[in-house]
Amino acid sequence: KGQDGNGLDSQRWAWESRAKRNNYKIGRFFIDAAKTGTKTDGRDQFAEMIDYLSKIKEPHLVLFYDISRLARNAGDFLKLRKSMEKYGHRLATCKGILETSPVGKFMATIEAAQAELFADQNRERTVAGMREAARNGYWITQPPKGYQFVKIGARKELKRLEPLATII
Repeated sequence: KGQDGNGLDSQRWAWESRAKRNNYKIGRFFIDAAKTGTKTDGRDQFAEMIDYLSKIKEPHLVLFYDISRLARNAGDFLKLRKSMEKYGHRLATCKGILETSPVGKFMATIEAAQAELFADQNRERTVAGMREAARNGYWITQPPKGYQFVKIGARKELKRLEPLATII
């Protein structure tokens, strides 16, 4: 998401700036580049972070860009938060430390639910756009064997590659 200022470089700059302003010592970075925030499965660095934090004795502050970068699923966020609290760790975004008061927990839960809502709405819009493109005769995924994409305007159309298209 580099083009909108939410790329890894700008996020890292925000973490480092927050740490410097607050005299935090950054111990380690755990960065899952180009990975989804909608699921915690398959995020190798995320899993490594959880493992690391479960084994260390002293409490740490886990700093991330915003709640949507940590989890875009409210259930995963709540599970992670409980796990971090169990080990004595605190969660913080570049905006501030997540409060442990009842109101602070509620607000963070709302933010996690909002991130989940945005992810779900984005998925719906993407699928709707793909369906509309397919209805208009545009191929949306990789071309099948015997075909190639030909760019027409902003979209791609399939072109037969003979004799392979006929054979298949």
